[in-house]
Amino acid sequence: MSKALPRQSHAVAVIDTQALQHNFQRVRALAPDSRILAVIKANGYGHGLDAVAKALTDTDAFAVGTMQEALELRLLMPEHDIVVLQGLIDAEDVSLCEQHNLQVVIHSEYQLQLLESASLQSPVRCWLKVDTGMHRLGVLPDQVPGLLKRCMQSANIRDTMVVMSHLACADEPTHVENQLQMETFDDLEISGKHDRSLVNSAGLIAFPGARYEWVRPGIMLYGISPLQDTTAQELNLVPAMTLKSRLIAINHLMQGDNIGYGASWQCCGHWLRRRLSSPCTQWHAGADQRKACSRSRSHIDGSCYRGSAYLARCQRW
Repeated sequence: MSKALPRQSHAVAVIDTQALQHNFQRVRALAPDSRILAVIKANGYGHGLDAVAKALTDTDAFAVGTMQEALELRLLMPEHDIVVLQGLIDAEDVSLCEQHNLQVVIHSEYQLQLLESASLQSPVRCWLKVDTGMHRLGVLPDQVPGLLKRCMQSANIRDTMVVMSHLACADEPTHVENQLQMETFDDLEISGKHDRSLVNSAGLIAFPGARYEWVRPGIMLYGISPLQDTTAQELNLVPAMTLKSRLIAINHLMQGDNIGYGASWQCCGHWLRRRLSSPCTQWHAGADQRKACSRSRSHIDGSCYRGSAYLARCQRW
């Protein structure tokens, strides 16, 4: 008995590589004196590692989350610098870094010990991550001088490094935590031979004085505003992904009717509900689907509506 072939999905994600390049140039314009570490983890934020990497070849380096992503990217980009943000898991990862010329983030003493105890033919370039207040990953600020000294004494680590940290509240520029973290980072005892990197997309827009030698744009490369109260359009960012689908139903709703999970939207008049053939997909690793759905826009027959990727309410945008 033959098996039926699966039908092609009616939902299609269209990736605009020119938009990716435009957004990259926005980063370059904002931080002309900094090098750019383009963050393309999680399959290029769901846009496709291949397409994103090939669109961003002007970057100074790429960043991915895991060793597996780095190995996949190395096949596509044999000459570019690649940084593994997760860092080393075991001794095999150290060998892979040497074999494939990968850079790696050190965010714990255990990872430094892996490098110190390895037998390598050539040293690995490393980034040292410091926890300045996010309390997720990173060594403590008072550990930095001693760990940098150990790194410089190890034949397995290149003698120039990048000291980095990550802002917890950069999407809210007025949040007090930003100033505290920037002050902590500025106070670190770092030799002039080492580079520094603090800001992601939100930080490089909001804090020009914190761009240092390296900036790490992620979400803004894909045309999404990293700031809570500022739109992508206001930042001159262009969305790099468009989801296309087909209508399968049109429903008449009355004032007071609720729509969606959690009754998150209520009709304030007589509306038509137009349902697309597929719900919104998870574009970005860790994305909140409900939030993504409720904040997106839908275009039907050339008109733009407030709504979600699967519920287009008849209210002009």
